[in-house]
Amino acid sequence: MVYKLQNGDYILAVDPSTLLLSKIDLPVTDRSLLCYGNHFLGRTEEDNLCFFLMRKMDLFMWVYRVNNNVGGWFLHEIVDLNGLMDPHAMGEVATTRFSANMLDQLKGFRLVTLNGFGEGSGVLILVMADWVISYNIKSKRLERLWYSHDWATRVQAVYAYEMVWPPAPMLPLGGQQSA
Repeated sequence: MVYKLQNGDYILAVDPSTLLLSKIDLPVTDRSLLCYGNHFLGRTEEDNLCFFLMRKMDLFMWVYRVNNNVGGWFLHEIVDLNGLMDPHAMGEVATTRFSANMLDQLKGFRLVTLNGFGEGSGVLILVMADWVISYNIKSKRLERLWYSHDWATRVQAVYAYEMVWPPAPMLPLGGQQSA
């Protein structure tokens, strides 16, 4: 299945083998909880659709499961990301006040947004001010990836790209390897 979030209203599901379209309602019924950058789609190891929502620094994760051709959302877990901030591993990120609520910026908080999900690795990508952070949903670990020093261009979007390692050499079109 291929999933696409449609304007924060619903999720469009497409079965590529049959081109069957389905509409999946969001697990959040109060649309006022959704704002730019505080929600994202992903998949579990079992290939179930999951929906992430950040409220302040609490990360909610719902999993969509189908039983007897009836699908439904189940709240899988709620994680307080502040509690996972190890000062030794996270450095200055651990001492900065963050929130996914844009109004909290008026109170001195820095904005945190959800920006990507690596389905193969189960890693959610967050941007905390100008820091790019990964959150592994299995090990429940935060990892500081990099800092953007470019003040003119803010980190807007991060795309999780996973590549097979080590890379394999490509064969020419004829399939013969040249010496």
